[in-house]
Amino acid sequence: MAQSVSVGLVSSSVMHFREHHNNDDIFQVYPYLQITHASSQDSVSGSSAKTMAEAGELFQSESFDWAALRSHNLIYHCQKPETMICGKLLAHCKRKVTALREHIGVRLCCFKIGVTTNPPLRFSTYMEKNFTCMWVIAISKSIDTIHMLEAAVIAEFCQHVGCRNKPETGGEGSLTG
Repeated sequence: MAQSVSVGLVSSSVMHFREHHNNDDIFQVYPYLQITHASSQDSVSGSSAKTMAEAGELFQSESFDWAALRSHNLIYHCQKPETMICGKLLAHCKRKVTALREHIGVRLCCFKIGVTTNPPLRFSTYMEKNFTCMWVIAISKSIDTIHMLEAAVIAEFCQHVGCRNKPETGGEGSLTG
């Protein structure tokens, strides 16, 4: 039976988070690769979705224990942001998208690219739609950098088999968690 996998980046704003949480701390914005595996035999367990939602409620980017959710398929693939110039960051993200597609199977992998400020919370909502894995591939304190990265990665992959992003999009995504 053919399998379908979806990858996604969805946008979220630091200012939106602050307005709704009355918190002056600096939060980082996370672009992520999100993989959905859809087949009639697979489903996401309710306990994994609940665990992810609970982690999202307590999420603090600077102190988050990424290893704790690895077994639930939230996987951190970021490099240290202070070591990344724009060209290297883009190349890193392209390598991760390519690695994901090759791991799943280029002809089977359906994916979407976006950004978020709260990967566990975002992933919990996608688990309800049978998404089974999320890769966080880059981090920045600049929403502009992340939105430009989103647009550049979409431009690179929008014509590839399985990409669900429309050409000439990115940077205008949803500004919720």
